[in-house]
Amino acid sequence: MSVIKLSKQDLKTHFFSDLKINSNDIVFFFSGLKGLGFVEGGPSGVLEVLEENLEDGGLVIPTFTYSWLNNQEFDLLKTSSPLMGSIATQSIGRIGYTRTAHPNFSVNIFTQSNENMEGLKPTTNDAFGPGSVFHNIYMNYPETKIILFGGIFDDCIYRSTFIHTAQQIRNSWHRYLKPTKDPNGKLPEVTQYVRYLSLAEYFDINGKIPDKTIAFPIEENFEEFARDLQSRKMVHTTKIGYSETRMVTAQNTIDTFLMGLKKNQDYCLNV
Repeated sequence: MSVIKLSKQDLKTHFFSDLKINSNDIVFFFSGLKGLGFVEGGPSGVLEVLEENLEDGGLVIPTFTYSWLNNQEFDLLKTSSPLMGSIATQSIGRIGYTRTAHPNFSVNIFTQSNENMEGLKPTTNDAFGPGSVFHNIYMNYPETKIILFGGIFDDCIYRSTFIHTAQQIRNSWHRYLKPTKDPNGKLPEVTQYVRYLSLAEYFDINGKIPDKTIAFPIEENFEEFARDLQSRKMVHTTKIGYSETRMVTAQNTIDTFLMGLKKNQDYCLNV
């Protein structure tokens, strides 16, 4: 099998013709390179194509590090994000980007017109709830295009971190708002909506045990969510390299998950 080679023009065609991204769109970009083959310019090449063509919009890249959760220091200009892929890591410290300060769930924001993104800036120390980047996107920029690129999250058709905003809005019973302290004891604590990892943890937070027998930690499976999106024709998919890019708007992502939770409190849980 010959190696697939993708030029910057191929990338531009993929994003702005095949996926129909517009120059004034906001793109939330989950990415990897493993499903692409050879890419002209590597991670920087992908970023350059998006930066050059989102002239009146913006690019948001997850640069999660889980630093404080792992009792590690976080430097927003330097701390790498290996679990988010090489494109995300390449964006850290890159000219034109502003990285948010959440030590576990930071994002890196690029825009050629900063005033267009004022409503996105976080106003809280929480990761997913009101005032967070994820909730702000849902409220202020609901047509943001969430893109899974280069084989990222290939365990199911579609999932993204925005799911946790929906879970927090609905107060999902299997998660709780967990505070995390600065390992150095200098900065205010932050919060994130996390799963209960044990029955003891559930009891400590709630003062009781669940009403039904549950095996902890509770596992999540988002296939049902993906099927719901597909049945409503909300997932835009198109092939590139050895993989398939999937795209859903922020509003469709969160609203569909909220509808699922309204019908079934165990939506997408293996219980």
